[in-house]
Amino acid sequence: MYKDKNRPVAERVEDLLARMTLEEKAGLLFQTMVFFGGPVDQIDEHAMTHFNILGSGSPREMAEWHNTQQERAAATRLGIPVTFSTDPRNSFSSNPGAAIMAGAFSQWPEPTGLAAIGDEALVERFADIARQEYLAVGIRLALHPQIDLATEPRWARVNATFGQDADLTSRLVKAYIRGFQGERLGPGSVACMTKHFPGGGRRRTARTRTSPTAASRSTRAATSTTTSGPSRPPSRRAPARSCPTTACRSARSTRRSASASARASSPACCASATASTASSAPTGGCSPTPRSWARRCPRVPGAWST
Repeated sequence: MYKDKNRPVAERVEDLLARMTLEEKAGLLFQTMVFFGGPVDQIDEHAMTHFNILGSGSPREMAEWHNTQQERAAATRLGIPVTFSTDPRNSFSSNPGAAIMAGAFSQWPEPTGLAAIGDEALVERFADIARQEYLAVGIRLALHPQIDLATEPRWARVNATFGQDADLTSRLVKAYIRGFQGERLGPGSVACMTKHFPGGGRRRTARTRTSPTAASRSTRAATSTTTSGPSRPPSRRAPARSCPTTACRSARSTRRSASASARASSPACCASATASTASSAPTGGCSPTPRSWARRCPRVPGAWST
């Protein structure tokens, strides 16, 4: 039943959950980094389904590598597709685990540069172009935007923020998410993960992380010292509610039940796990269009439909 796209989503999810072992549910709770071009053994060995891609290649190489991993996932017991995510790939900077040089992707200013321009329509257009490029190579989850406020100039992640102004950040981030996801998640969407909170953001010491073990009390303390006052936009402005995922802590697992993760990660709930051919480039304006390869890359055969 769970592979039948004509059945209601809720029924497909419940059917899939009933078939999953505890190990398979646990595999949904984790996302690890994998290097482009190599085998993703965690698909078979640990029943994992979410991976953050490090490295890059030509668009065709990336799409074909993605297809190979989806075929490997389809051969597992339940055939659950994998979801590939990435840190920003339209950058001028290269910092593994934070951003990847554009390479074959269109190259744009860092978010601080977009914030300096302050044009919501331009930000949405950028995000839509990046979305089309991501889809063409099989990336369905963007580990961005970064919505921390740049109140600590020594912090190494400032260039990925939209500056220190909470109101400007709120407006631009909403436009950013619209460009990647659309008005609602669907087969043509790239899901966004907003980050880094709670317990994240700038530090008084300008370090990216606090203690690797953060109990609830220390997390509250970290939040009060790192995201209070001007560093935290009022909750009514926060865009996280429109995103399917929010970074709880960098490189830390969230406290989420296996069943909840299975529901959120199942093909019945997610956008199609296939790498789709990008739609036609938007017209008008002076911004660049998606790279031409975004409309020529091979599609992934097989994977479940939504």
